Amino acid sequence: MMNMDMRLMQERLKQDPVYVEMFAAAGYGELKQTAPYMHNGTVATLEEVVAFYNRGGGDDANKVPRLKPLALSREEQADLVAFLEALCGDPLTGPEHVWTEKIPAHYQAIENWRDVRN
Repeated sequence: MMNMDMRLMQERLKQDPVYVEMFAAAGYGELKQTAPYMHNGTVATLEEVVAFYNRGGGDDANKVPRLKPLALSREEQADLVAFLEALCGDPLTGPEHVWTEKIPAHYQAIENWRDVRN
């Protein structure tokens, strides 16, 4: 999803709470390395995440009504977990991925920064 101005996002959320899902979704690229899962870290494994959604999610009063049980077999659940894991590469923790230089503390101000494209 493209970056949006925070005020625009807040206005969208006020108009239609369904947009909350758009902003709360994380990417899948490093899924294996980001456990625990869910917004509050209560689910330890991808298998548990898939099982949770296969049951139709939790019993939260704020659950989106269109979230229904998936009715996946055990084999289909295992296939889904394998697919999600296949989207992930190796963790980027080797020395070639670690910043070792001093982090600059001062940045040059960008004149008219609201009008400058990234």
